[in-house]
Amino acid sequence: MSGLRSRYTPEFRENTAKHIIESKKSVAKVAEDIGAGKAVVYKWMQDYRKKHGLPTAAEERGLKPLKKKTEAEILYEKRELEKELKRKNKELADQKETIEILKKSLAIFTQQTS
Repeated sequence: MSGLRSRYTPEFRENTAKHIIESKKSVAKVAEDIGAGKAVVYKWMQDYRKKHGLPTAAEERGLKPLKKKTEAEILYEKRELEKELKRKNKELADQKETIEILKKSLAIFTQQTS
């Protein structure tokens, strides 16, 4: 089994699943277009949905009730979002500081050439 390699990169698999979800194309059609088996592409879809916290195909069609998140899962997501927000705010502050420094540098260089 060590001699077998996957023909498709993880990025390709994820992009294919994302394309199917966004374009609403059938898995069978996309699988045929790329020369992959339907079962393989369905597995990519399942992995993509799980990775991105999306409902399963059955849940989306109303065939299965949506799984409700536990309080622990909600709290974890909240903490992760708060961390992300804090990181983005710091990044924004750093960018603003960089812009101010560049403005001052530009002013100094234009005064020197005058």
